[in-house]
Amino acid sequence: MLALAQWVVPVLALAFAVSLLTHTAQGGFVFVTESLKPNWGRLNPANNVKGLFSPAGLSRLLKSLAPFAAILVLAVSILDRSFPKIAHAARWDPHEILSQLGSLLFELAWKFGLVLLAWAGFDYFLQNRNYERSLRMTKQEVKQERKDLDGNPQIRGRMRRLRRQMMRKMMAKDVQRATAVITNPTHYAVAIEYRPETMSAPVVVAKGRNLFAERIKQLARLHEIPIVENRILAQALYKSTEVGQSIPPKLYAAVAEILAFLYRAQSRMLAQKQGVAR
Repeated sequence: MLALAQWVVPVLALAFAVSLLTHTAQGGFVFVTESLKPNWGRLNPANNVKGLFSPAGLSRLLKSLAPFAAILVLAVSILDRSFPKIAHAARWDPHEILSQLGSLLFELAWKFGLVLLAWAGFDYFLQNRNYERSLRMTKQEVKQERKDLDGNPQIRGRMRRLRRQMMRKMMAKDVQRATAVITNPTHYAVAIEYRPETMSAPVVVAKGRNLFAERIKQLARLHEIPIVENRILAQALYKSTEVGQSIPPKLYAAVAEILAFLYRAQSRMLAQKQGVAR
């Protein structure tokens, strides 16, 4: 025992000194008096049993029993193999006993270490997999996040209605300035403005499809703006020109022909009115 103590005590003293220095370097000792107060709830067997048979408690218990069972089987096999030597240990001298005991303990230690190392790798794999699964979002969370990003459907609907109302008001003002409205006649409607005194080319002041096209034609009739049906030109203007832009040069001739026809018609109407007035 004295010989064993000569080997064990220095190792334990060195381990204690290293642990003490490491703890001191990490912030020193902290004494919390509140933690010294007895917590009788921890001693309640019902709480411990409840935690033991919970899914998390059973998982921890199985994780502890699995390596323990492997180590137990390994220890029994090694001791069974070494039993003849242990049975005759009383005949050995102390040095031989220490030698055999050290050899046996060393074998147990490195084999137990391999078992624990293998189990640590397996446990790391399980923990990493569970952690990645815990980071995944459920379907409800995905729906909620999409709802938060997109906003409340009622608010979105109200914003769309407000945008449509603003577009209608702007369209009404813009169509009032139009010189003519060119239609498809049902699917497209493009309102153009041309003032020879101030503009170098006609400008598209409003355009729309389907319901917006009908709205543009209604506004044109309300303000007595000429409506001209030209399928090809209406589609070309709608697809090639944005609101506020001048028409492309390749469409000058077609638009000029329509504007000239309208000017001639307006001149004839004006002449007829003047003749009737006389």
